[in-house]
Amino acid sequence: MAILKSEDRTQAVRTISVPTPVLHGEDDSLIPLPHGEYTTSLISGAKLAILEIIRHNMPDAVMPLILGNMIQHLKTVDRAQSSGVYATQTSPD
Repeated sequence: MAILKSEDRTQAVRTISVPTPVLHGEDDSLIPLPHGEYTTSLISGAKLAILEIIRHNMPDAVMPLILGNMIQHLKTVDRAQSSGVYATQTSPD
């Protein structure tokens, strides 16, 4: 019901400016895969991970997949920040 009641967040999602993983279940019957693909397309530099055994729930068996994707993402971002790739600075005017 929350999905049906919520407003379109397309413009807000487009403003995300940090490296973002989009994790989506391959057989999600509530929010089909094209929605995850669309979300990924809205965020510059986002990466889509399609998780085969996930539908629209998160049983215990899929937690290692989700956590593995999150850990890999955090390691990648941490390495990039260490090298200055994602570091941003604002200088006082």
